[in-house]
Amino acid sequence: MNSDLIRLQYQQIASPQGRARNLPEQPGIYAWYRDLRIGDQLYSEQSFLSAVSELLSPALSPRLEGSLGYLYRVAVEERPIGLAEASRNSLEIISRNSSAREGMSSALVVMSQFLSPLYIGKSHSLRERVATHVNGGSGLRQRLQQAGIRLDRCLLSFRALDPHLIQEMADCLVREGVDTDAANDEVLRLTEDVITRLAPASFVRRPG
Repeated sequence: MNSDLIRLQYQQIASPQGRARNLPEQPGIYAWYRDLRIGDQLYSEQSFLSAVSELLSPALSPRLEGSLGYLYRVAVEERPIGLAEASRNSLEIISRNSSAREGMSSALVVMSQFLSPLYIGKSHSLRERVATHVNGGSGLRQRLQQAGIRLDRCLLSFRALDPHLIQEMADCLVREGVDTDAANDEVLRLTEDVITRLAPASFVRRPG
């Protein structure tokens, strides 16, 4: 069985027609990642520097608040550290040359594939679930926006799962007493849980 992930740009799934063309109505696992493409801002030195600065500005996690004892209210948020002076100087030098700007842009596109996921999810219908993210119904768009990340500047990776294999795993649970209607949900939940713990996604609000 082919286990390759399919990666789509936001524009490919922004409309119902795009989702119908590119996303199956099958169960599967999916993840959102930041898209580091800056090709539309390569035309000048200043726009290039602004684009790189914009990539470095969002938070890497949602803002989490809690109590420390009974006296203190604390909040934590993971943010990238600014570039060191030597890196800033090198970036400014590179920005003065159009070919060098294109080279850096190409490197960033490649590095998009190495980023940690923003969010990992599962669904019985990939098409329907992704639609709730795009339309704002899931709340993910709002959580990302609060951290300075635009969903329309993200990539979606997904892998549809063979329904027969899901059913085979569900049957194992049923034989051990799990409710038949809940077994398929449990197979997807377990798969998502394992993946999320192996590749922690910052904007999955399910600590523990």
